[in-house]
Amino acid sequence: MLDIDQPALPLQPLVLDAEDPSRAAEAHTGPPLAGRVLLGGPLAVPVTAEYVAQDPDLELFVRQEAAHSVYHVVRVTLSFPQAPGEPRLHKASVSLALDTLEAGAAKPIAWSMIPTLVTDDRERTRTLTLGPRLSFAGVELGAGEWSSETTARRGDIHLRAEGAQTSTPSWHLTRTKALSLAGDRPLCLIVRAPKATTTTLTATIRASTRTNLLRRYRTLRTPLTLTTPL
Repeated sequence: MLDIDQPALPLQPLVLDAEDPSRAAEAHTGPPLAGRVLLGGPLAVPVTAEYVAQDPDLELFVRQEAAHSVYHVVRVTLSFPQAPGEPRLHKASVSLALDTLEAGAAKPIAWSMIPTLVTDDRERTRTLTLGPRLSFAGVELGAGEWSSETTARRGDIHLRAEGAQTSTPSWHLTRTKALSLAGDRPLCLIVRAPKATTTTLTATIRASTRTNLLRRYRTLRTPLTLTTPL
């Protein structure tokens, strides 16, 4: 087992354009949502044998995988500052698209993700620990499978992860009676990519507010390029 350092990521405010799926793309849909969602990262760190050297089993796994695959730890933070007098945020999400610059190469995937599920009667995990085969502690990996250690929990769902073991992972957050969209939400995933390829990661952030109307907003971030020295 290996704990991952989690220094605070610099946060930058986002301006999310209003969107309305029922209207044409060029139609005016209202003012943007500014300063209500802040983004930290994405920050990528290559997972090398030296990175996991404190855990002999992880080091062996990384060295064996190096014949065909490379890995990165990718951290993202969504932050929701207090905004008295403004409509409350109802939902928010970050969707990632993983791709490669090399034609014909297999796409990278989200090998493991954390958190996987947060309900309003359960505390959020504050530590990041890598377990066997570069899975996060509490997340089990099988041959092409991925699951949380706990599948049934009481309470309303505040956060859920989707798309593990695919090229389109995402996290979805919803305001509940007990948990509002306020403060920081640190997110992390392990990206697995074919050896000798360059991976790109693009993040799309969405949010919605709800009063007597439901308003939706989105923004697309500039792609992050992930490379590992071979």
